[in-house]
Amino acid sequence: MDEDSVLSAMPEDHKQNLKRQRGGAKAAVTRLMTQITTAMNCNQPKEVEMKLAALDEAVVRFSEVHDMYHKTLEDDDDLDASKGYLTSVLRDVQDFQHTALSWLDEFKPSVEDLNVDVPNFQEEISMLSVNQLTTQLQDLNELRQREKEEFSRLISQQEEHLRAEFKLQLQHAQCEMDEMKDLLKLKDAEVEESRRKVELELMSKDTSTPVSDSMHLPPVDIIKFDGEPLKYWQFMRLFSSVIDKETVPDQEKLTRLHQYTVGQARDAISHCLYNPNSSQGYAEAMAILKRRFGNPYAISQAWVDKINPTYLLRETHVVVNPANPTQFLLALGGHSMDQ
Repeated sequence: MDEDSVLSAMPEDHKQNLKRQRGGAKAAVTRLMTQITTAMNCNQPKEVEMKLAALDEAVVRFSEVHDMYHKTLEDDDDLDASKGYLTSVLRDVQDFQHTALSWLDEFKPSVEDLNVDVPNFQEEISMLSVNQLTTQLQDLNELRQREKEEFSRLISQQEEHLRAEFKLQLQHAQCEMDEMKDLLKLKDAEVEESRRKVELELMSKDTSTPVSDSMHLPPVDIIKFDGEPLKYWQFMRLFSSVIDKETVPDQEKLTRLHQYTVGQARDAISHCLYNPNSSQGYAEAMAILKRRFGNPYAISQAWVDKINPTYLLRETHVVVNPANPTQFLLALGGHSMDQ
């Protein structure tokens, strides 16, 4: 861009800037006119007066900016349009100001309208006679007395109504209490009847339940078996005749069997007490005792250990092998054992 074009562009920018300033000044004038209209609608005369003064200043500012912008114009049409714009704005502002001032004149009340005659109460009171004042006072006292009597009458009626209502509620509550008492008596009778029935059932069960046969076992004095094979059959005959033949539960028999054993015999069957099936535990205990202490070999070996072999051989003059129990027993000649 050459130097001549730059110089010609600067006045154009200045013109546009002045035009924008004129538009802002016009907007300020319009804004004040709107605020004045609002104050008039709200009946605020002081606000209207303040805004009118500000409007005058805004119009002056608008005129100054417009003159500056108008001087930059060269075209005749632009000049005519600028003059017409200024005339239109000033005419609108002048009409608005005239309307606002007229509103202010109408709004201010006249002094004559404010002059209201105030009655002279002192003169009126002085004109009243003493008799009239006395009569009014008596009437007032009578009115108060009637109001007091009416109030007392209303209170009495309310009390009677409340008393009657309370009495009715009390009677109703008494009836409900009587019904509850009767119901409780009936329930007590039912409970007592149920209790008697339960007692009778328990008594019938007690009388019908057979006494355990273990209570009828005769007192016995059975030898305690210590695991000696030579005493096995003696113990078993006594135990079978006294306890095993009785119709008692196997649990009772197992307990008695454990009671009448000691030493290695008791140790051999103690674990049978922990068998959940008492019948199996009792049978197992009897089998263990027979297998360990009642078999023929154990018994014969016990006899061998008990008898002196040298003495027997000298008396019988029989040569036998002491290690052979059967041959040894046969050599005894007539010594037999029950199995």
